[in-house]
Order: sequence, then C-alpha cells, then structure tokens
Amino acid sequence: MINSFIGAFETLADIAAGRGLEGGTRVSRAGMPNGFFLNDLVWFGDGASKRTAVSRGFVIEPSEISAFSIPQLNDLHERLRILLGILGEEYTLQIQWSIDSDYRHELEAYHRETLDLRRRDPVHGQFGVLIRAERYERYKAAMEAGRLRRERLTLFFSRVIDTKVPVAGDRAVAEYFDSLSKKESLAMADFAIGALTRLFPDCRVALMRDRDHFLFYHRFLNANLQAFDVDPLELFDAGYSIQQNCLHADGITPAKSPGGSYRHID
Repeated sequence: MINSFIGAFETLADIAAGRGLEGGTRVSRAGMPNGFFLNDLVWFGDGASKRTAVSRGFVIEPSEISAFSIPQLNDLHERLRILLGILGEEYTLQIQWSIDSDYRHELEAYHRETLDLRRRDPVHGQFGVLIRAERYERYKAAMEAGRLRRERLTLFFSRVIDTKVPVAGDRAVAEYFDSLSKKESLAMADFAIGALTRLFPDCRVALMRDRDHFLFYHRFLNANLQAFDVDPLELFDAGYSIQQNCLHADGITPAKSPGGSYRHID
C-alpha cells in the first residue's frame, strides 16, 4: 500500500515536470470521470495547473425514505435547498441517492468479531458463536439474493484550486502534493461536516476516505456487477487512476486480477 501511495505521488510529480503528456493529457475532468484517490480526496485532472478540481464525498444515512410522509419529503428537500444556498461561489455540490443491498463490509466485520469471540472464550462463548454464525449466514444469503435494502444519500463537495508547483525535484514535488492534498482534505471536511450536522441532526453523517471513494466509483461504474464473492477493496491500488481501479469491462482488468492492466483508455 505504501508503494502504491508513493506511485500516485510519482505520477503527479511526472505531470508537474511535464513528463508523460505527449499528445495531451489522458486524465480528464469531463466525460468519463477519471483522476486519482489522494489523501481522502478525489483529485481530477493532472494537477500542477492553476485550475485543478478536487472533491470529497460525505454519506448521509436517513431513515427509510420510501416511508416518508409528504411533509417529511418536503423537509428533506428544504434541507438540501438550504445546503445549496450556503455553498457560495467557492464550492459546488453533486448529490446522488441510491439503493442497493451491499452490507458486505459490515457483515464481514461482524464475522471477524464472531471468530474473535470463539478464540477468546471457546467454552462459554460457544452458544453466542453459534447464534452469530447463523445470523451472519442468513443475512449474507439475503444480501446476495438482493433481499436487503440500503439507502445512501451521497454528497460530493468540490472546488477548483491552484496546484501549480512552486518547487522543483521529484521529492519536493511529492511532498508539496502530499501537504496540499492533506490541507484541502481537512478544510473540506471541516466545512462540509459543520454544515451537514447542523442540517441533518437526525441522520448519521460520515465522511468518505480513499477506500469509500473507491467503492463508490466501483459501484457507479459497474452497476451490473453483483459478484459478492470478491471484495473490491482487494483490487484497490492507490497508484492507479479511477478508471484503472474501477472500470471493469472487456479488455480492462484490475491490477491484481489475471490479465493485463491498461495504463490509459483510448
């Protein structure tokens, strides 16, 4: 993971130095989304320019929206309207509401806790292990059959920043991008969490990190992918772009899957 992280910085360092840009950039802010996952930011474009778009996602988990009354739906709409009003000219906002049955990581965490319980107390904890194991298998089967329901209200706050590099040398450039991306990530989190917790006090609000951004794009770009036997996080490589990590189609394979991995998409 460390090597992959360094690889992402090296890619940005090459771009800053003007290397690898023959024929124009291969990372675009328009059309098919592409960029990098860097310090909990989605970093669009090549960077090292006066106008680089960065974004960070936040997840709001409301109660069952399909059961909302008309006044409750109007209230949710009003909260989103107020949120748009406080963005100002600095930030833009993208909103996606989605429904799926993916509780994979919650179930696997529950399963790991069950195994830990069996190791800690193999005698007295046996009954609890049996109950938890049955529950795990039952909910896993329901998830794979699509019988579970999960609603996600995902908000992406974005802004355009100046990433023109004021230093020279690969190491200095990598440190510059590391510092800049951490600063922007924290600033965006402070702004968004403050606004969202005030507007949605009755909902769980969670900020997204690199793995969450990856999972979001993986679901978005592979809408028909229903294979629950492979954990997408096992394929995540921070040194690859969004498309290389998440876009799985004919002729395109993840870095850690059999076959070739394309460095760009024509």
